[in-house]
Amino acid sequence: MPRMEERQLLAFQDELQKLGGVPGALARFGQRQVHSLTGWAPKGGLEAMRMAPSEAATSLPGFVRSVGQKGLLPSIAAGAKNQLSGSNLAEKALMVGLPAAGLASAIKNPASPNPNVSKEENIGRQAGGLVGGLAAGPMPFAGSVLMGEAFGQAGALAGRGVHKVRSLLNPQNGLHPHGPFASQSTDLTGESGQAAPSEKIVTDRAAGTHGSTL
Repeated sequence: MPRMEERQLLAFQDELQKLGGVPGALARFGQRQVHSLTGWAPKGGLEAMRMAPSEAATSLPGFVRSVGQKGLLPSIAAGAKNQLSGSNLAEKALMVGLPAAGLASAIKNPASPNPNVSKEENIGRQAGGLVGGLAAGPMPFAGSVLMGEAFGQAGALAGRGVHKVRSLLNPQNGLHPHGPFASQSTDLTGESGQAAPSEKIVTDRAAGTHGSTL
């Protein structure tokens, strides 16, 4: 083999040795994402994926078990404690900072940016996403995103309920176009603001004649 080709081969082998950690890192990354969604862990447990054990749940199934054993609020509190103290700045910005900014914007704006979504529903979604991001705690990225989405959906549902209740109590919400209550409406037909004409029958005695009807 020519000397130049030998040098090139040796250089290529050196590069492969330098990159030897990349496949392992990618494998551990994938394992962490699978763990966050399913709770599965390779032989060696969390340490094999370079994940530190935590009091908070590290997977979605683990969070469900924690809720069943400890209750919802303690499980959220454990995840929030880990999220605020154990995660790095980028993770805090993604799972806490973005939902917090969205919640502040939803509260500040007089209406939802989506005309098909009420302000209450938008606020509920943003608040749920923030709580979900905190509850996710040490979960890897995939589990954290799904946790935030699940809590966001729950918050949106709660906000939708609040909007419906407020709509029923508010006479200018569009749900009662003829007035807040039927007893306060002058609409006798249920279709317009005018009373419907009706036929009157007058007796012979009242009319003073026989057989007269109007």
